[in-house]
Amino acid sequence: MAYCPECGAEFGGGIRRCPECRVDLLDELDEPTLYDNSDENLVLIRESATPDEAARIKEVLGKHGILSVVEEVTQAKGRAAPGKTHVLVNQKDEARSQELLKGQFG
Repeated sequence: MAYCPECGAEFGGGIRRCPECRVDLLDELDEPTLYDNSDENLVLIRESATPDEAARIKEVLGKHGILSVVEEVTQAKGRAAPGKTHVLVNQKDEARSQELLKGQFG
């Protein structure tokens, strides 16, 4: 397995570069990652209409030491309509992330 040093995602099948973060993968990670145990720890922190807005949200969170991942919704998922972009964080960072984003984005 290989891991992204930016978002902590795990990849198999010979993938050597994270498609989201566009960085080379590592064979192992030294620090805790966004994914503590599984994807079940991720929560939706913000839904944005554009990938640019989602990137700005990710940047704000990153500056405060909160790992996040941006996910483009290409198919209807529950209440989410296709064409939206989601920003997800680890469940343990949810409250802090909401406060930071409330101050930055309202």
